[in-house]
Amino acid sequence: MSIKRITGKGVHVLLSPFYALFSTRPKRESGKAILVSLPFFPLIWKKKWKQWQESRIWFDQTQKQRLFRWYPFFVRKTYTLTYPDLEFQFEKTPPECNAIVIHVFYPDVFEQMLTTLQSNGSAAYPMYLTCRQEIRMSVEKILQLYSQKAYLHVMENRGRDIAPFLSLLPVLSADGVTGVLKLHTKKSIHLGDCEHMWLSDILSGLVKGGALEKHFHQLNNNPRIGMIAPHGHVVPMAFYYGDNTEKMLGLVKKWNISSSLLGTSFFVAGSMFFIRLASIEDMLSQPVSLRDFEAESGQTDGTLAHAMERMFSLVVQSGHYWITDSKETKVLHTCTLFSDHVYSR
Repeated sequence: MSIKRITGKGVHVLLSPFYALFSTRPKRESGKAILVSLPFFPLIWKKKWKQWQESRIWFDQTQKQRLFRWYPFFVRKTYTLTYPDLEFQFEKTPPECNAIVIHVFYPDVFEQMLTTLQSNGSAAYPMYLTCRQEIRMSVEKILQLYSQKAYLHVMENRGRDIAPFLSLLPVLSADGVTGVLKLHTKKSIHLGDCEHMWLSDILSGLVKGGALEKHFHQLNNNPRIGMIAPHGHVVPMAFYYGDNTEKMLGLVKKWNISSSLLGTSFFVAGSMFFIRLASIEDMLSQPVSLRDFEAESGQTDGTLAHAMERMFSLVVQSGHYWITDSKETKVLHTCTLFSDHVYSR
């Protein structure tokens, strides 16, 4: 797949040879680990050294160099986890316990998304929306145009799609919702002319072609599954910490999650997935305040929202739930990790 990326003006000329030499994400993260260990590097570029130093949890010597946990990615781009095929006896979850949650930032994208959802059976599930005050009327007009009933929660533009979703958890819980499809109106500006491709690819895996009904059915009928991610968008945590290490360490402590998961876990790039609310119970019982999230100012990394994007899977895994992806079948429960996510920077 050919993706055109827009490179920021702040990219330093010294990094050009680095990115040419370390062409894949695993190689780049290994190169960073080597560079930050050189005594003269912080003298040359202190800010970048500090950023890279903080994001190398996975290379912690005291944890037996977690680099070797991810060695398969140096010889291939994917790694598939397979869960055991077990039989369960339990009462099935009724359909009314499922819901679709969407954070709307771009009304035009929401209209396109709503068209896709309605043509793929979304009428069977209640819809919960969040948006900022400035676009409330636009969202309501779209809902009226498409005869779509929805619970609409207007809130401050803070915390991207993450804070709005967390703010709805008490409402969803009170309404008896147990399974959720979490979406948001994503535009990937850094992809230039391909800015809608990331969202389109995610919707193809989660919604289109009967996927919506199929994945809710899987969530309802297998209590081990905590999250179903779009295939192709699950990445190893070790290579995608960015500037989020410090905030993640604070959240790990808040929710009493084993720090060992930081080096071996993975997360869903784009933060759209099916989720069993019971698997993220800690986020409801020990919530993060809306005021803890930074005000929106076009940040590309390092905010609480970016850290929280990586925390959903950690919370799910710490509760011993499975994370599968949209390619899983009735007889094979799998999740494929992609080391070099095509849509990420």
